[in-house]
Amino acid sequence: MTTPSDINRHALLAIVEALRNDDVRVLEQFGLSGIDEELADSIRNLSLAELSCLSDFRVQIAQITFDLRSLALFLKFAAGKSYEDYLISKAIRLGIRQHQLEQLKGTTRREFDERRRRIGIAEHSRGRIVHLNEKDEQILFRAWDKHKSIADTLDRYVTVSEETGIPIDRAWATLYASIESNDDN
Repeated sequence: MTTPSDINRHALLAIVEALRNDDVRVLEQFGLSGIDEELADSIRNLSLAELSCLSDFRVQIAQITFDLRSLALFLKFAAGKSYEDYLISKAIRLGIRQHQLEQLKGTTRREFDERRRRIGIAEHSRGRIVHLNEKDEQILFRAWDKHKSIADTLDRYVTVSEETGIPIDRAWATLYASIESNDDN
């Protein structure tokens, strides 16, 4: 359970840090843009022993308020970011190659390798991607068309790969070749 002393401690630590770094923006957010120098020095020089007295000081010195619009925007952003991270990890498990993921999401070689190691996936064998047989191509194209309402391309590849069992790198190679041949006509 969060107590008033917890809020006081976190707020004071943030203010101490802001004063020590001359972070005017944080001081303004805490309503301290007009703080006098004597009070600023007292806060800046707070010791750990003095901070430990907060648990005995039962008065709330900081009150937290939220900008509900910004909070709602953050929650949407965080959910989107979390889902994108989930998709990237899922795509790696489903066989996407680094250059493919880089084209879709800007994932660098280093990020790809670190994520692959973190989720315990061995490195792909190098070389050409084996193309699909005619039956699997038909299955792939039907699934790709079925999920055309999925706006995010990586999400669409993951969905199609899960549904068909075709690794993403092979689906990519087949779909990419099909797009190129259609562009030539």
